[in-house]
Amino acid sequence: MAVNPQESEAIFAERFVKIICVGAGASGLLLAYKLSKHFNNYSLTIYEKNDDISGTWHENRYPGCACDVPAHNYTYSFEPKHDWSSVYAGSAEIKNYFKAFSTKYHLGKYIETSHHVDGAIWNEEFGEWHVDISDTRNGRKFRDNAHILIYATGYLNNPGWPDVQGIAEYKGSMLHSAAYEESVNLEGKKVALIGSGSSAVQILPAIQPKAREIITFIRSPIWILRTIADEPKPYSDAEKKEFLTNPEKLMHLRKYNEGVMNSIYSLYIANSVLQSLTRPELERQMRETLRDPYLEDALIPDWAVGCRRLAPDTGYLKALKKENVRVVKGGVTSFYADGCVDDKGERHAVDVIICATGFDTSFVPRFPVIGRDSRNLQDVWAKTPSSYLGVGVANFPNLLMSLGPYSPVANGPTLASIEAQADYILRAVDRYRTEPIHSFNPTSAAEADFTSHIASFMSRSVYSDKCRSGHKGHTVDGRVPTLWPGSTLHYLQAMQEFRGEDWEFRYTGNRFGFLGNGISHAEFDPTSDLAYYLKNEDDGAPLTRREKMKIEFRSGSQPERTLHFTYRPDIINLPERKVEKAEIVKQSSQSDVSGLKRDQSSEKRTGKFMKRLRKWLQCGDDQ
Repeated sequence: MAVNPQESEAIFAERFVKIICVGAGASGLLLAYKLSKHFNNYSLTIYEKNDDISGTWHENRYPGCACDVPAHNYTYSFEPKHDWSSVYAGSAEIKNYFKAFSTKYHLGKYIETSHHVDGAIWNEEFGEWHVDISDTRNGRKFRDNAHILIYATGYLNNPGWPDVQGIAEYKGSMLHSAAYEESVNLEGKKVALIGSGSSAVQILPAIQPKAREIITFIRSPIWILRTIADEPKPYSDAEKKEFLTNPEKLMHLRKYNEGVMNSIYSLYIANSVLQSLTRPELERQMRETLRDPYLEDALIPDWAVGCRRLAPDTGYLKALKKENVRVVKGGVTSFYADGCVDDKGERHAVDVIICATGFDTSFVPRFPVIGRDSRNLQDVWAKTPSSYLGVGVANFPNLLMSLGPYSPVANGPTLASIEAQADYILRAVDRYRTEPIHSFNPTSAAEADFTSHIASFMSRSVYSDKCRSGHKGHTVDGRVPTLWPGSTLHYLQAMQEFRGEDWEFRYTGNRFGFLGNGISHAEFDPTSDLAYYLKNEDDGAPLTRREKMKIEFRSGSQPERTLHFTYRPDIINLPERKVEKAEIVKQSSQSDVSGLKRDQSSEKRTGKFMKRLRKWLQCGDDQ
């Protein structure tokens, strides 16, 4: 009996793959979109613990909550929004962007809200994850299974309450910036604001006009960049309409903003010229605004710019000088029924306490994740988190992550990094479903080498300076900063290739089973060109990484620009000797940096850069 070859048995045949994603924030929604756009023969379920989507932008509702990135650039690269109300969009508006995205692309069919993941266990025999779920609406518990588990909870999802005595003794209203009760009325109240990070910088000017008195506790200083005005610039109806009718103008603004973000990474290299010239300028601006020795001592850091997240000032510094605001330099050591006690022993009776104390940034999952050989990721990450490129973990098969440890969350545009991770994850999933792969995960050696490189790089960056940072687990030097060792653009290039040699693959049967029945898909496609490889000239894709990258970032398409990364450690890294700014300028102008305009001094370039940066912050993650 004659039998025709079947396309389902052709080379790289696509088998069914079942995927579970934990989290319906920016990463989970993007994953659902890209799966629906590029894949077939799959199922996806996204379990979201909250009663609505959007992740951190659903959870963070504190007064003044906004993104400190210009709104037109806090979007997916392919999904602009023309009608943002303001330069710095509030959390509710950002949440609505993601909800509208979900609605537009019909992503709701993949999402189960109010479903809490209680645990996940890898089953080696079946090559799948068993995931325990609780439906918090009715208390029903059940188990689901998946070939691929994607952990997309982000790292800003677990409020970090002050770890001090007596927190349960306080009888007033105690709020956290990431778990804010909007029903609490601050009118006429005496309020304690604990923290001085990005959230506190936004909260203080928002509540200052309402509260009768505010005591703000500043344990750690923070670099604050003064903007052109005290309030975020609103967009007029005419501007919104022009952005809609003239997409090129909107694209020009987006590219300008993104270009600034992507041009300043040398600021985070210890002893870079940009760091050396930016720091005294920021200090001058802060002193000029504060004009108070006590406030200057409390707010102006003695460590490098960028060690802790640089915050744009939308009224914070001036709010500190208001009559109803009192600054306490130091932290809170305990609570009592009526208030809190500072580290000098002074008791402060207050009606409301707002803890702007950030998040638990340990990365430790909030539920057990049991991988191969009964390893629990909670235990593996108990002291120091680890990962491979922020997307995988050794000994945890078929587990992929978005914004895992050492992702570029403070290196530039975060959503661009999320997109790069989603593409990388789906390339891995596509390899899994088109080969007889039982399981795959990074090798222990690759993860160890990556971790070693991180430590080496961070020792040369400002992130390892003596500041208290969430990237170091809210310690001064308790761990290596869990950040990508380079810029966002650097990360995008690193993620373009799936380095198979860094992964352990286990197969079901012969690894070359993907060769199938010897027939290509072109032969099953009646519309294909069966001689597609014949050409009149060699116009094929580049074969080298450098040429591929040049095409990717459109080398040669833009006017020559001034570069900001002149780097001379031999000139600046001299603790025994004071280096004059003029000497830095003179020596740095001699650096052999391709494309650097030699007719401008570093100081002039940096002056122009600072003006550009301030303009961007007016025109234009650490919650």
